[in-house]
Amino acid sequence: MARCSPRARCFPPPPGQPPAQDDWEAGAYRGAVDAVESKGANNQDSLEDVVFDDTNKNSVLDGNQRGLNGVEVSNGRKIATTDAKDRYELQAFGNMTVFVTQPRGYQVPVDENNVAQFFYNHLPEGSPQLTYGGIAPTGQLPQAVNFPLAASKLTQSPEQHCAIGADIQSCNQKEVEFARNGVFADLAARQDYAGCGALFIGDLVGDDLSVFTQTRELTSMLNGPAR
Repeated sequence: MARCSPRARCFPPPPGQPPAQDDWEAGAYRGAVDAVESKGANNQDSLEDVVFDDTNKNSVLDGNQRGLNGVEVSNGRKIATTDAKDRYELQAFGNMTVFVTQPRGYQVPVDENNVAQFFYNHLPEGSPQLTYGGIAPTGQLPQAVNFPLAASKLTQSPEQHCAIGADIQSCNQKEVEFARNGVFADLAARQDYAGCGALFIGDLVGDDLSVFTQTRELTSMLNGPAR
């Protein structure tokens, strides 16, 4: 049975999926997209790479690991589906984010703060000069952008329970603490969304982007992936 704080609405976990808090932390698939650095001149016009079953969960495409066909990958303009050889092909361009759609029965890796790692930003020259910084230059297109996935019982059921939050909008450090002790404490007490995770939409912070990192780190309190 799921535990809830008084302010959090709970739903019973799907049959056969009782994800306990300790189970998420102990079994979380931590890693990153396998962006293989280019060693020299390479094709800068397209990506022709793999989605694979990361059986040892090291985020690297090893020689004995199988690819996965029928998985969708997008560059934000078009969608490609991995073929019989488990490969996708997409046009490459500057200021592009390429990302994978997580299939049923698998999870994408998460970072140390539980943020799902399902995308690669390609911004050769980086962000323009900004008050609060931005994306550092990524340089030339990687030799390969391979997407690792790990098999997961948590996402096997077609019925998934998800947490959706809008407009955290922390404007200062005091409000970061409000979020920590409010909604994130509520979510930390819940155990019924480990498969689907939590989706945050709208403004994560206000105009002061210096509190973005502290706000993002609050997702380390979750018992599931954050998107």
